[in-house]
Amino acid sequence: MRDNWLNKRLKEIGKRQQDLADYIGVPQSRIGEFGTKWTFQLKHIKKAADFLGFNESALIDFLNEES
Repeated sequence: MRDNWLNKRLKEIGKRQQDLADYIGVPQSRIGEFGTKWTFQLKHIKKAADFLGFNESALIDFLNEES
């Protein structure tokens, strides 16, 4: 598991990549590819932000820093 802000946040909130994948409706492998081959699509932003405990603006800021 790549050590990026997403994996750090999942660890902080006691969740797994699989939990996030199930919540936003993508395969776990997509979450594992986050930051390299895949990033959240617009349709995932609200649900991912809710799951991670961020507002949508904060999540978008993190995504912009990652790119």
